[in-house]
Amino acid sequence: MSEIREPARIECLPVEIIQTIFLHCVEFNLPRASIHIARALSDPVIYTWLIRLAFTIDNHETRGILTPEYLPPPLDFLGLSKQERTDLQNAILGTRWCTLPVIRNCQAGFLKHVISIQCNRLDIPSPEDKNKLSNLEQHFKESTSITDTQGIPRENPFEDLKIPAMREVIPGRPDTYDDCVLSIWFNSGLVVLGRPVDESFTAGEEEYRLPACPSTAPRMPDKLLRPPYTPDKLSLLTLLAEEAYIDEDENFDCSRRILRRVIRDRDLATFQRLLKLCIRLKCYNYSRPWPLLPCHFRAVMKYAEERNDPFIRFLVEECWYLVPEDIQLKDELLRRYAKDNAAGVGYK
Repeated sequence: MSEIREPARIECLPVEIIQTIFLHCVEFNLPRASIHIARALSDPVIYTWLIRLAFTIDNHETRGILTPEYLPPPLDFLGLSKQERTDLQNAILGTRWCTLPVIRNCQAGFLKHVISIQCNRLDIPSPEDKNKLSNLEQHFKESTSITDTQGIPRENPFEDLKIPAMREVIPGRPDTYDDCVLSIWFNSGLVVLGRPVDESFTAGEEEYRLPACPSTAPRMPDKLLRPPYTPDKLSLLTLLAEEAYIDEDENFDCSRRILRRVIRDRDLATFQRLLKLCIRLKCYNYSRPWPLLPCHFRAVMKYAEERNDPFIRFLVEECWYLVPEDIQLKDELLRRYAKDNAAGVGYK
């Protein structure tokens, strides 16, 4: 018979005290110490605070929304160094509780918080627009539900909500009101304040975003880079693709391996979804399209079905401009494609 373990002193503390200790240290090994501590810290409110601490965009404008309601003490957003923020982001992304519904819930709360604070500086003349902002959470839920279901890429050049407004150019001077636009992108968790009506970009534009990692570049967690690729997993991967890096450099070791496995597994839907993504490299601050390399074309040919292969059809009809300059490979693709197309195809 196994011996009963004596609980540690910290395990005997009230849940509220354990949670307070964790918020002071933000040490992710603490919930791994015992099931009791893990249960005490398994709280959606704590998850929300941690995501706000790690993934709220770190810019000058953010300081105006850091209220105790948004991020209570002892959590200190401004006290984190760049490396500490990156480490925290990596730790959160690697947890089982960091899922699409949790991130979406944090985005909805973030947008509502930003609007409630910053709209005090704006004059919104339209009652219809005011009503839209008052029902922001419902609009967010409807919009992101469509986005996640249809696999729409994260960045959309057109706002989900575009609210004409007026703001004081000089604070405290009502006579200095000027036209501006309040723009909201639900899928990106992005609010832009002060965007001029003519949509030109100026230095006075204010940006608020969650999640955002413009300068920290955490690593994409392994849990999002392996099958099974569920709809929620692909949507979270899409949301994070331009924030967390997948490849260390332009050798594309990780993204190459992932796409080749998807081809081998004959998962056409995931193959098409991944090729829509722009991904981030650790060595580069800007995103680029998911690389479709010569090895992937060879893998498509290797694992292709005898007739009417959907991968070959997709590459010829949708990605011909990406086919490497290899005459033999192009001829073989066209030959296989023409088997089921009596008229044949031409170069696209």
